[in-house]
Amino acid sequence: MEKKLEIHTPSIQTFLNHAYPLAILEKDKAFLGWFFTNYTQLYTYNNRKDPIDDFKIDFFSHNGKYPNIPFLEYSNVNKITINTLNKNILDIVLENIDLNYYVEVGIDEYYWSNKPSYKRRHFHHDNLIYGYNKNEKKLYYLGYNKQMIFGQYAIPFAEFVLSFTENSESTIKFISNFNSELTSNTTRDVYHFNLEFDLDIFKLYLEDFFKIQKLFPYT
Repeated sequence: MEKKLEIHTPSIQTFLNHAYPLAILEKDKAFLGWFFTNYTQLYTYNNRKDPIDDFKIDFFSHNGKYPNIPFLEYSNVNKITINTLNKNILDIVLENIDLNYYVEVGIDEYYWSNKPSYKRRHFHHDNLIYGYNKNEKKLYYLGYNKQMIFGQYAIPFAEFVLSFTENSESTIKFISNFNSELTSNTTRDVYHFNLEFDLDIFKLYLEDFFKIQKLFPYT
């Protein structure tokens, strides 16, 4: 038996807090107005403390560095709570996929054979699970492979269970896409999100850009 929730390779892959929501939502035309409103502005640090050999540039939203995306609903559960359920973590993941939840897991990639840290170093990292194949005993996930190429891959059940149970900091997040409720004529009035392209906010972003350019002219 196999099940896969719909997912696409996102246009923005740097920083998973952008990549995973976009992988779920970018296929929907109703999302594009919000996307082009909120993915316009960039920021970086003026005096970043303890740099790690990189120069960080990220997207900035009018409602914060990590904006709440109105099309998705998140339920975060820590490992302590999971352990109180007296259920196998694999069964929990499979059951929630059957309920059409995407499952973002924070695991130790030391145990994943298609990761660069496999049996080399312990590395806590997030991956988005969107399906499974019970016959082949594997989970489908979105993330990086051993060559650090972002895409859609599979991981054996056994490796996933080990990576979750052996990591004291494991986390799990259930993600529900309620785009249909936001855009339906019968339910959209319940919510108070502006889902269309917001020209006023876009103008503010442009004004910010020109103000910064005047302060730091390119010469």
